Amino acid sequence: DLSRRVQGYFQHRYPRHKAHNDQTVLGSLSEALQVDLKIEMYMEFLWTEVPPFKTSAPEPLLRSLCQVVSVAYHVPGDIVLAKGDLASHMHIVQTGELAVYDTQGKFVKNLFEGEIF
Repeated sequence: DLSRRVQGYFQHRYPRHKAHNDQTVLGSLSEALQVDLKIEMYMEFLWTEVPPFKTSAPEPLLRSLCQVVSVAYHVPGDIVLAKGDLASHMHIVQTGELAVYDTQGKFVKNLFEGEIF
């Protein structure tokens, strides 16, 4: 099962995102350039796709959020958070959808692009 999940991850990620690691690429840049690039990469998404931030959030807040954004890739079957996990991050679905299940494994709902959990 683990082997299948690892293979699925690479098949899902690399055809869509090329063979690079976003953090490695960003980490090779100066800090000022990293900040500018993250703002360029994430500002429009936050401003136009995330309901709580759509056009009403002040730009300085969004600029600050852009600077601390990190991207995580998940494939079908990944458990992103489980009941009892310490939630140390705010998660936003950027593409695709995420299924939510209760502790008994019963489907609750789907989360879609722009939704926060």
